[in-house]
Amino acid sequence: VTGLRPAQIRVIFKLCLQFGSYPHPLAYMEWFMPLNGRPDPVSGMFTINRST
Repeated sequence: VTGLRPAQIRVIFKLCLQFGSYPHPLAYMEWFMPLNGRPDPVSGMFTINRST
């Protein structure tokens, strides 16, 4: 998992026809800092921080 970057999808949307004819949905995502490879010893879960 070292180096993986978690993300949170905030919204999935399509563009209006006035912006062109792109047929696929788009996603707005918020990224987090890369995982450091060391989960919490008690919970076994990774601690993540939002990317700036």
